[in-house]
Amino acid sequence: MHILTQIKEKSYALSLIQIVLGSLFLAVLAQVKIYLPFTPIPISLQTFGVLMLAVGQGSRNAPLSILLYLLFAFCGLPVLAGGRIDSLWLLGPTAGYLLGFPLAAYLTGRLLEMRKSPSLIWGAFSILMGQACIYFLGVTYLSYVVGGVVKGIQLGLLPFLPGVLIKGGLILSVLKPTLKLKNRLACWE
Repeated sequence: MHILTQIKEKSYALSLIQIVLGSLFLAVLAQVKIYLPFTPIPISLQTFGVLMLAVGQGSRNAPLSILLYLLFAFCGLPVLAGGRIDSLWLLGPTAGYLLGFPLAAYLTGRLLEMRKSPSLIWGAFSILMGQACIYFLGVTYLSYVVGGVVKGIQLGLLPFLPGVLIKGGLILSVLKPTLKLKNRLACWE
């Protein structure tokens, strides 16, 4: 019984380390930010980070990493896009996107976990569903802020579609090796 307790404690410790490192990974990627003069939503590497966490950490730890990241933002740490400090981010135009992050990570991770060895098509579908989750919640909330769905789509979706394709392609290009590494590390837990 003692050995099982030690294994369980080690597993919790490894998960906690993974969650903290995942939140820091996302905070670092959020520092890459490009302002667009016509929209309150910046281009950043946050969505790339969210989906990479989903691939690398799965449906359990990736959302927890992102929730910890959002907690850092609530506490006033400079972790939002471009190092922005805004503990009231929940009231800003990017709130829907940020709230979509843990949901997208769970959905993407869960879809990938449904297959023992996901094909690139299944991987692309999983990543697309995660992106759709982020943009659906983001554009929905932004539409409320800017006063209309059409304007929300114009400001919060259309300018970002090329980035969705580029980030999705990058994630797909490392999907198989990342899943292989994730499976190897899972045996340590």
